[in-house]
Amino acid sequence: MAKPVLKVKKEKNGSYKATVPCTEMLSYVFEKNLPDPDTSFNDIIRCLQDETKKIFAKTKPRPKTPTSNSFNNCNGRWAEYVFGAYVWNYLVGKNIANMQNNDPIRFVYVKLPTNNSKRDAWISLLIKKQYDTLIGFERDDTDKQVKAAGHKAFRLCSSNPDSVILKFEEKDCIQYGLDPMKTIDNLSDANIKLMDSVFSKLVGKVAIEENFQCFLSIKKSIRPDRRYQFVHEGDDVKAIIMLLCTNTTLRLNVGSVPDFCQKRFYAFSLNGVNSADEECMDTATTACISSPMMGLIWCVDRLFSCFKPSEIQNEMNEIMK
Repeated sequence: MAKPVLKVKKEKNGSYKATVPCTEMLSYVFEKNLPDPDTSFNDIIRCLQDETKKIFAKTKPRPKTPTSNSFNNCNGRWAEYVFGAYVWNYLVGKNIANMQNNDPIRFVYVKLPTNNSKRDAWISLLIKKQYDTLIGFERDDTDKQVKAAGHKAFRLCSSNPDSVILKFEEKDCIQYGLDPMKTIDNLSDANIKLMDSVFSKLVGKVAIEENFQCFLSIKKSIRPDRRYQFVHEGDDVKAIIMLLCTNTTLRLNVGSVPDFCQKRFYAFSLNGVNSADEECMDTATTACISSPMMGLIWCVDRLFSCFKPSEIQNEMNEIMK
């Protein structure tokens, strides 16, 4: 890939400024190969930052060197793509083994977009009757209760987790334009677009009782306030799953609903965890609090500490066993 071109703007004080070209830098540095699996995520991100600063230094007119705050958004996105590529390849290995054993199931890694609209929410992956059931639960500002409360809407989904693992038969993958045997051996622009494209290909194709495996939520590091994002996301998605599974009209054949909700949400910190982080993951879902008959269901089924890509395989073995 050619060297990224910065969009340089002149500020009122006469200095020049440019935003960090996030995915362009990722492709520029790792166009031919994935990062070394034994290199820490911190060092991978530090390498990307250093290369970005070199691009800034060589650009004319020269913009101000990016500060640590300038990299905040990119750091997380870089980590997600690197982490996602290694999970993707892990699932390819599972799919190859299934093929060799005449098992038709193929696992698919779906990188979820930022939830900026209804079409970006993870529930848009669901087949129509399940999606419509959830949307029927929502309200907009034309609803009297919403208006009286001073809100603009009553919504189910807030933020999306980073990704979801789905499972389909091979014939379905072919129909949906997916290649579950294709490995990602670099982070070129084409492969980044490939990872981003899976979500749109599967909108409206997922039956929660047949195709859903689990969600993965990734954080480069866990600040005291950010650990609760894991809990909130896990609580949100499990409540939605319960809503679908207990809907008498849908009649989903999932067996025990509490059992079906177990082992569905996993969190990853790429920079270690402490005892307070671990204790936070013991939080019960709000559904268990309001309906004790549901039994014990946790928001987060497990929190993993993952320092480098080479550790992903063992952690995924725990999830997929």
